[in-house]
Amino acid sequence: MLNEKIPNNLKKKVENDLKNYPFWLIALESSGLGYPTRWGGEATTSKNNSSFLEESVLKDLEKERKVNTITTVLTKLDNVSKELVEKWYFRDSYSRAEILKVLKMSKNKFYLYRDRALKKFMIALKYI
Repeated sequence: MLNEKIPNNLKKKVENDLKNYPFWLIALESSGLGYPTRWGGEATTSKNNSSFLEESVLKDLEKERKVNTITTVLTKLDNVSKELVEKWYFRDSYSRAEILKVLKMSKNKFYLYRDRALKKFMIALKYI
């Protein structure tokens, strides 16, 4: 399973979760204050009959589950993978070239560590 190529749709899904993680963490830690804005996020419209409150609670529970899962996986990653994930997905200030320089690795190693980490997150988030 860990040696197979990652399907693009699952890769985008888990990468989106990782990019949202810092915002979800802030939202959960500051409940009652609203949500931080993530520019470029997509608005969705609901077509079911549930109330706004029910939808909000379900979304909050799902975000909390994902935050807890991502936090747990982060603690179990090796140091290189953890630093790569934190710099690449949680901070907008690092380019791939900068990460390669800081971590002293080749582009191939970068993708190897990234893909292994993504698969671990996918398994924990029950995407695969």
